[in-house]
Amino acid sequence: MKHFLLFYLITHLFLLIGCEYKSDKNLKNIKTLVLEYNFESDRYEINKTQITSLKNPRKLKSHIANFYYNKNEIQSLKKAQPLTLNLVKGSSDLYLPEDIASLTAVSAYKTYELLWQHHSKLGIESYSVWPKQVVLLDQKQTVEVNNAIHISGENKTFYLPFESNDLPAHLNPGLIAHEESHGLFHEIVIKGLMSDNEIEEWNALLSKEYKLSSSEELFAMNEQRLVEYNYTFLRVLNEGIADFMGYTFTNVPDFILRSFSFEQGSELRFNRIVGKSMMAPLPSVDQLQLLINNIKNVKSDTDGLHVKYLLPKSEEFQDQVVVELNTTSLLSLSYRLSGLVSTMLNIISENIPQDQVPQVLTKKEYLLQKVVTSLPKFRLILNKKLKTQRLSFNDLWSVLLDEKIINQDICSAIKNNWDENQPIEGCNSEE
Repeated sequence: MKHFLLFYLITHLFLLIGCEYKSDKNLKNIKTLVLEYNFESDRYEINKTQITSLKNPRKLKSHIANFYYNKNEIQSLKKAQPLTLNLVKGSSDLYLPEDIASLTAVSAYKTYELLWQHHSKLGIESYSVWPKQVVLLDQKQTVEVNNAIHISGENKTFYLPFESNDLPAHLNPGLIAHEESHGLFHEIVIKGLMSDNEIEEWNALLSKEYKLSSSEELFAMNEQRLVEYNYTFLRVLNEGIADFMGYTFTNVPDFILRSFSFEQGSELRFNRIVGKSMMAPLPSVDQLQLLINNIKNVKSDTDGLHVKYLLPKSEEFQDQVVVELNTTSLLSLSYRLSGLVSTMLNIISENIPQDQVPQVLTKKEYLLQKVVTSLPKFRLILNKKLKTQRLSFNDLWSVLLDEKIINQDICSAIKNNWDENQPIEGCNSEE
């Protein structure tokens, strides 16, 4: 199939260093070809486009993004080379990529330009750091593959080569928006509240694989740690907002599964898909704490770790139902729960009164705008509770749900899909 043949070429060619031409400088609009993935037809398409943010068509460097090429170094830009495209100037001043590596790189840059325009449309471009630092790693030199890694504290995103049949991350607009959302969340919510050592501790704690083998280890890790709970909650929220941002940018609910098919998971209720209805409720404070404890305490077997998620009684289920999650770390738990957050945000957006939505925005764009602009207030709550009290989704509702969007439908949707027995912040007057 052409789809897989093109994929093979993309993942087995690496970036070449091109030449610079004096006549290329100080251009206002650059016409070129880009490779775009059609989510509906599941095929690649080569289309003409204009890039307005580059002064030099061969240098992917602007106020929006700076692109680099590196062989295998993920943590540093010191060894990375500024990426230079191999282009030939054709008729009608159309710049033609001379190799597939140049074609995919300029295609990724165009997506970043569109993302910047989207953020500008929503008025949220000032909430994150531009230009983005983007590194494309060499297929032949990289050990780790099939991934995209955002290092928020350094505003860097690394796109690793893909050796699977999935859509490469740097060609997935939703995934680009998702990764850069992490940088936005860090800039607004995390930066300055945690030291570099605390952030390292956070990442290590979330990534730890719990496969217990001794009673001493079990006893040591059985202590409830407030910071451990809050780190997990923040990662769930961070991933859920990133999923919603990617969905809002692409209008493709399953954009993550197009690049990471392994995220499909064995339990369909916890897929990384932005849905229109909740397949499981958002966890309460006690439920999330129980999930964390279970991950730390359950022993591994040949089938992996299975954590029980108790679904409460609902219209669909007359009795409580136990669902098993195959997860081995708090990070993987965060991924499993993030789809619930993004779906809840989508449900809220669909219930916003139309007369409150600016004509130039869709409902989900308007809610994304409100989510981002509400994060500074959420940061104030986090500053008070990070080391003193467990966070709750009520902390999000309290800054997000204002008089412009709140209504009975939204309050009912949250009440029916959130496993917490307490009043919903912002909904007291609506119930």
